[in-house]
Amino acid sequence: MELEEAEERKGQIIKLHIGVFTSILIPLFLILIFISEKYHKQEFKRIALTKTNQSLMTGLFLTVIITILFFLPLLRETSLYFILPSFSIGVLMLILFLFPFYRKYRFAIILLIIFLHLNILYTWPSGIMITERSAAFAKLSLSGSWNPDWKLLNPYYNPFPMDIGLFSIVSEITSIIPISALLDWIIGVLFVIAFDLILYSLIKQISGSWRVGIFGVILFVFTPPARINAQP
Repeated sequence: MELEEAEERKGQIIKLHIGVFTSILIPLFLILIFISEKYHKQEFKRIALTKTNQSLMTGLFLTVIITILFFLPLLRETSLYFILPSFSIGVLMLILFLFPFYRKYRFAIILLIIFLHLNILYTWPSGIMITERSAAFAKLSLSGSWNPDWKLLNPYYNPFPMDIGLFSIVSEITSIIPISALLDWIIGVLFVIAFDLILYSLIKQISGSWRVGIFGVILFVFTPPARINAQP
C-alpha cells in the first residue's frame, strides 16, 4: 500500500512538473520569438544604459547566477525546484534581449546554462552501477579485446560495442573501477557539455546571433525527450 501511494505521489509530482514547465515556458518562448522577429525587422529599442538600469540588471543577473549555482542543488527535493529553473531562465533571457552590454558575458552565460542542464539531469554519483552490459564490460576488460562470438550482447552491437569500448577507455585513463557510478557520471557530463556547445555553435553560426544560440540550448535543456544518452 505504501509503495502504491509513493508511486501515485511520484506520478502527481511529474504531472505538476510538466504542467508548470509547459504553462511558463510556452508563453515565454513565444514572447521571445516575437521579440526576435521584431528585432530582425527593425531596430529594437533597447532600455537606456543608465547607471540605475545597469545596477538593477546586474543585481538580477547575479541573482540568477546564485539561484542556478547554489539554490537549485540545495532545493532539488522541494517543490520550488519545479519553478526556479523556469523563473531564472526567463529573467536571464529578458536581460539578454534588453541589455546589449551583456554581450561580453556570453561565455559565462553559456557555461551557466550548461551547469543548469547538468543539475537537471544528474546528481552527484555514489556507489556502484551494475547493468545488463556489465558482464560484457568485464569480459572486455579481462581479455583486452572483443570477440563477437561471445554472444554476450545482441548481434546488433557487433563487431564491437562502442559504448562499452568508451567506458573501458575512460576507466583505463582515470583508473576508476568499471562498475563505479562515478564513471557513468563523468561520461554523461562530457556528453552533455559537448552536445550543448556544439548546438550553441551551430545555431549561432546559422542565425548570426549569439543570443539565439543560447536560446536554442535553453530549448534543448527543457525538452524532456532530448535527454542526453552517452551512447555513440
